[in-house]
Amino acid sequence: MTAFEKLITDFPKQFAFEPRVENAERLVKAKSFVLGGMGGSHLAADLIKTAEPTLDLIIHKNYDLPILPVGANLTEKLFIAVSYSGNTEETLDFAEQALVKKFALAVISKGGKLIAFAQKNNLPHIILPEARLADGQVGLPPRMATGFVMTALLRLMGMEKQISELKTTNFSIAPDKKTAEIIGNKIPLFYASEQNEAIARFWKIIINETAKQPAFANIFPELNHNEMTSFSNGDRTGDFVFVFIKDESDNQRIIKRMTVTKQMLAELGGNVSEINLNGDNRWEKIINSAILAHWTAYNIARAKNLDPLATPMIEKFKDLIKAKP
Repeated sequence: MTAFEKLITDFPKQFAFEPRVENAERLVKAKSFVLGGMGGSHLAADLIKTAEPTLDLIIHKNYDLPILPVGANLTEKLFIAVSYSGNTEETLDFAEQALVKKFALAVISKGGKLIAFAQKNNLPHIILPEARLADGQVGLPPRMATGFVMTALLRLMGMEKQISELKTTNFSIAPDKKTAEIIGNKIPLFYASEQNEAIARFWKIIINETAKQPAFANIFPELNHNEMTSFSNGDRTGDFVFVFIKDESDNQRIIKRMTVTKQMLAELGGNVSEINLNGDNRWEKIINSAILAHWTAYNIARAKNLDPLATPMIEKFKDLIKAKP
């Protein structure tokens, strides 16, 4: 078993992590939350929001702070800065701005500048495990640490019931090559219902980073009003594979839209595939799908003899923006 295969099979073990809140006495018991995080560091929040759609959670993926609704009660909001590495500049800016405005603020990271910032300002914070890969390399890619971050987030938000559910659920970790073989070198378009938008985007991101392959995501019913028609002349349809994320709990009208859309794309010569969300509850469906996404991206990368862990273009970009003009 390779180091990356072990990362995937061990993924459910991340939910055994017991996050310890440092400076816990300063943690606000909030009713709503604003999370600042980039790349793999916001994936856990995306999936939590998918599992708990009524949760008052704003996910901010940018510098500064989001524009909040007029009349929002800021005394009941907890701002949470999440950066797995601890050195993401957009997230550091988010945290600094929240502190300047004297908002209730907490931090999640495995170290770096963000933990130093939290310690300097006596902020409540959770230090994530410094995981070691099978080949001795220290540290996980943020996209592979979703379980650690998810558990830490749930603790800061006081969602202990959900932590217990994740600890006791049996997730499917069996290796899977089928979807990778279907996608191959084509560009996957992940199509889902609005309630599962974060799942489709999770697939997109994992394929982008691990397989180094273009991928995109969209949702029903919106795509029936625009994106669908871009394939109507059939010119480029064969360049893509249309991956429909099926969920038996979707609205019946959405399920009908998926069926008709698949039929139309197939008639245009489109490569059509399906992913079923399998599980007895929302958490199980979401995490099983996430694990399958990792297997798929890994197998695509392996077929192209690419390192599934490395993201060289991202690292080069970081170096370039740090360079003096």
